[in-house]
Amino acid sequence: MHACGYNWLDSNKQAALRLAERIDELMRQYGRNCQQVILVTHSMGGLVARRCAQLPGMADKIAGVVHGVMPATGAPVAYRRCKVGMSDEDPIAGAVIGPSGQEVTAVFAQAPGALQLLPTQDYAPGWLRLIDDQGASAMPRQPVKDPYEEIYLRRDRWWGLLREEWLAPKDGDPITWKDFADNIGSAKDFHQSIAGSYHPQTYVYYGSDDNHRSFESITWQMRRGSSLNGPHASRPDAFTVSSLQMHEVRDSGRSPLYVGGRAEAVPPSRGDPDAPVRTVQTSHWELHCQMQDGAGDGTVPVSSGSAPMKRARYGEVRQQIKATGFDHEASYASPLAQHFTLYSLIKIAAKAKRPLCAS
Repeated sequence: MHACGYNWLDSNKQAALRLAERIDELMRQYGRNCQQVILVTHSMGGLVARRCAQLPGMADKIAGVVHGVMPATGAPVAYRRCKVGMSDEDPIAGAVIGPSGQEVTAVFAQAPGALQLLPTQDYAPGWLRLIDDQGASAMPRQPVKDPYEEIYLRRDRWWGLLREEWLAPKDGDPITWKDFADNIGSAKDFHQSIAGSYHPQTYVYYGSDDNHRSFESITWQMRRGSSLNGPHASRPDAFTVSSLQMHEVRDSGRSPLYVGGRAEAVPPSRGDPDAPVRTVQTSHWELHCQMQDGAGDGTVPVSSGSAPMKRARYGEVRQQIKATGFDHEASYASPLAQHFTLYSLIKIAAKAKRPLCAS
């Protein structure tokens, strides 16, 4: 068994080229003893393997592929992290990837590989929505057809993927909107290149566990804001809120966002003059980004994990199972995942080319 690492921030297209080089290195190393390799992937590595199998001559060098917990059509959680970070999702991981939207955006916006984790054109439309304080829909669900133009490159709505000012992080190297748009274009090209494309001998397992909730969709919920100075005057209606631009919503990169009002300092009580001054956010509305809404593995939702069998163009996916009892990162520690992987390896090996030395 051999490993092949890759830079998850760089395009998966580049990672696929590196994987192809690694395969060629190993085949040269083993000579007549190796006519084909079997790829076992985890998560994003599945996207790399799918692109690698498309490179000239590579499909014949790969006997088959086992995909584990692959975000086959992306994951809405990537959008959410660009908006509100990870502090409320996973504080420990958030300390690394970014606790708020500013920190995540500073990385994702200039990382083609990270942007390739966003929901693709094949992800079920309407995965982004806004509901009012009564739970009713406050805008048409997005995207209708094209997530790239309708969400990721949207600059005229607060629910677009990112705020332009966050492209210039404090103490970091800024990029322009054009740089970001080029990276989104690269992600779109990559998504389209692998859409429905799988190696002819493909086996897949994915998580479908209510104990490891994932984001099937992203829901923003309007809640009435608070005021220190009595009731609000005119509160904008839901349609108006859905149409607000970036600069019309107060946004610190964490949930909630605020419509109207301001950050107000609350002086300490007279009984405790040494108490710190508190800051309270007043607003007409608070926009809360809801938590996980579907089964999965904690990262990849069922709709994306199960997509290979549904999306494969020519029936390349030989077998696919859904499983419970594991989270995304540790999926291969699951006995069920291990057994399915071993089963898949045996099935693939049975159809693989025999080493020339065995002839």
